[in-house]
Amino acid sequence: MSTKATVFIQAAVVVIASIAAGVAHLTAKPISRALTPAEPTTPTQPAVPQTSNAAQSALQPPGSIVTPLTPTPPPATTNSHDKLPPGTFCTIEQAKQLLDDQAAEFIDARNPDEFAAGAIPTAFNIPPDAFAGGNFPPYLSTIASDRKIIVYCGGGDCDASLLVALKIKGSGFKDVIVFKEGYSGWTAAKFPTTGGAQ
Repeated sequence: MSTKATVFIQAAVVVIASIAAGVAHLTAKPISRALTPAEPTTPTQPAVPQTSNAAQSALQPPGSIVTPLTPTPPPATTNSHDKLPPGTFCTIEQAKQLLDDQAAEFIDARNPDEFAAGAIPTAFNIPPDAFAGGNFPPYLSTIASDRKIIVYCGGGDCDASLLVALKIKGSGFKDVIVFKEGYSGWTAAKFPTTGGAQ
């Protein structure tokens, strides 16, 4: 073999080796990337489609009960106790002391027949219906707006004293107190009573 042929073969081997090395280098990078542990990923939660109550009702079979998607807030309380601020109720002992000291006006919120049969001395009868139609009982005009007013009714489940107290307080009187034990508690304690004054 001639010297030229030998040089040519050697050059070809070098070129082929260089090409092979380049190809091996290019293919090695993706392989090394694939072997590198991937960054941890947080799985995403699939979006839950929101359906309106009307659409939900349309999807329900006739006669089935549809549960609202959003909770319904509880109804606002209508208890008269919640409309009077704390400290607007007195005990029977406090009511008796206020009567003895003539330190308060007493309003009997029971109906006129009950009032006529017996009441706390000095009390004046103003039942809830005395405020009907936006009326203002004339007796209240004789009381100073900063005078303490004690309102009572029959006691127990009777709500008339609370209703009247709210009306009086709403008329601008500052110191309105409810005697919750009422006339029944007063008589049970054997405190003095009168036939009432109208």
